[in-house]
Amino acid sequence: MAYTYYIDPEVNCIFIRQFGEFEVGEGFLSFKAIADDPLLDLSMNILRDMRDVSIPSIYHDSLEEIKRVRDQLEWATAYFENCLNAWVVGNAADYAVAHRWSATTRLDRRITRKPFRNMAPAREWLGIPDGYQIKYPPASQP
Repeated sequence: MAYTYYIDPEVNCIFIRQFGEFEVGEGFLSFKAIADDPLLDLSMNILRDMRDVSIPSIYHDSLEEIKRVRDQLEWATAYFENCLNAWVVGNAADYAVAHRWSATTRLDRRITRKPFRNMAPAREWLGIPDGYQIKYPPASQP
């Protein structure tokens, strides 16, 4: 697993950054770790930076995998309410997958999910101030 996260209550956001090899199921494992963090507030927005990884190909075309992801997203939704979740990805294929994940859960009123190709529009959508610096733990930097 190669991810790090930072929770900043001041901007009401959980920042997650994926790096290295992205493995099947890793996104949900990160939510399990975050669920135990004492800084977690159920209404916090989420910014998942996946620009440095590729989403495994199993997620691209497998209907069974899409259904499994939808079920797991519903599980993760239990930890949040009335928040925004931005996925920032690095290529068109990953954008298509993230868009599919967003579309399969669009009726969920607890979390609004949206994919992005660039960080600036995602930060703006989440209400993160211009010039804000994300302070990931130094030991977790790639």
